[in-house]
Amino acid sequence: MTSLSILIPVYDDICEALELFERTKAQLVSIEKMECILIALDPACAGDPNRSRLPQEVTFLSSNGYRGLPKAKNLALQASTGELILFLFPGILPGPNAVERLVSQMCRNPGWGGVSGRWNSALGQVEKGYNLRRYPTFAPLLYDLLFINKIFPSNRITRRYKMHDFDHNTLCAAEHVNDCAFIARRRLLQELGGFNESYEFGWFDQAEICLKMNRSGHPIYYDPEAVFTSTGREPLVNRMLAHHYTAFYEDESRFVKKEFGTGRWRLFRIALGIGMAIRLAFTYILRRNARSWILRRYRSYVDDDYIHDMRGAYRSMLKALITSKYRKAGAP
Repeated sequence: MTSLSILIPVYDDICEALELFERTKAQLVSIEKMECILIALDPACAGDPNRSRLPQEVTFLSSNGYRGLPKAKNLALQASTGELILFLFPGILPGPNAVERLVSQMCRNPGWGGVSGRWNSALGQVEKGYNLRRYPTFAPLLYDLLFINKIFPSNRITRRYKMHDFDHNTLCAAEHVNDCAFIARRRLLQELGGFNESYEFGWFDQAEICLKMNRSGHPIYYDPEAVFTSTGREPLVNRMLAHHYTAFYEDESRFVKKEFGTGRWRLFRIALGIGMAIRLAFTYILRRNARSWILRRYRSYVDDDYIHDMRGAYRSMLKALITSKYRKAGAP
């Protein structure tokens, strides 16, 4: 008998997370033992009156303040009892048989460490570059900072890193998958030490756990037939990013220093300052219609309203760099 724990982070909307659970539960009629753990990323969620609507099989955990996705995932992992752990992010909903297929793949392939589903936009287009990637190297991270990936989207380095050179309709072994729709074995996650909590925001903790799984001889896979579709609302990670922008780049800087050394960390810090200056110039100098045209032209996954609201985050990041307060990432 397969047992399953569903782990869903909650940031600003319990009802959204509850809808995701109900849609997921509807596909799991064959699972005899199932539980759902909602883990609050924002302390305000603890007082949400909608908590009274939670069904019996749902456990609500509070992280006692924002401490990031890695910490939240580990807290939920410690509280879970299922043989399989299904990570889901609000803002997407499973398509027909998507969850059932992920569970089935893990049951049929006992040597697999995990499987991710396919994330589609609200228009039904695959989110290339965000479903799965190759393990990060230094150059593509630099390209992202300086918008080289947007201005020259066909460049070989970005295409390879974000797997734009790959047919996303193909089942494949993967180096790094997004955990917005990801299933793994609880025992393996525990044996590998869970997610790296030195990363406050997330993303790079997922890259590392994928690397550990592959190196342990338990590969991870991407299954395009397990389709999850965006509700059209801003993805959960983007909502978090707007409030914890500096934390994300602290994580990235920490990853760069750990993986590529102090010299490249210094170069990354300079590029980060240039990148923030470019973003500020984009938001303050260009008119709204020009910004909107550029965002459409370069196929940005955010709109102009989001970019406009990010001005304060760009300023804070640049100020932190200029005033030498950007130390949390491990300045020498």
